Amino acid sequence: YKVTGVQTCALPIYSFVAFESAEKLLRSRLDRAPADADPALDLARLACRAGRWELVPQAADAALKVFDTDPTTATSKAGRRRLFELLLDATQSGLAPKGAQKSRASLQASVALQIVDRMAQCVDSPAQRVEQLLLLAKVRDFAGSAPEAIEALRSHGFVVDPGGIRAMGLRL
Repeated sequence: YKVTGVQTCALPIYSFVAFESAEKLLRSRLDRAPADADPALDLARLACRAGRWELVPQAADAALKVFDTDPTTATSKAGRRRLFELLLDATQSGLAPKGAQKSRASLQASVALQIVDRMAQCVDSPAQRVEQLLLLAKVRDFAGSAPEAIEALRSHGFVVDPGGIRAMGLRL
């Protein structure tokens, strides 16, 4: 379900729309305004909240396509930062223990890797690069590839020791 809010007077009014209807509406907005990244960002957010993880990389690709048309503008840079945060939150939420997900569908490792790949395309600061690489290590570990996760960190200049690995929640 998608919650839409309208502010009238002092009280907000909310309506709930079935996922399929909200998705159709957002895809229609994407088709009508291909130069607007907001429908793609909204679709990614909706997919995350609904546990429809397989739609997140597609929505991110649509937003990145818009940002790539003129990547140096303030709008594109701000949009990439918004997308980065959305994908970071989505992946962390999707990797959360089952009880914390409130019955949403589980995030598959292959989709999580796709999402983190889209995050890499949004990075615009060293801090974001570190966040993305640490999350990539967690996703690789989640996928059962702890040695690849550790090697990826080392190849990017991280000093990885057993205590640090355990503190990150990775397996040795």
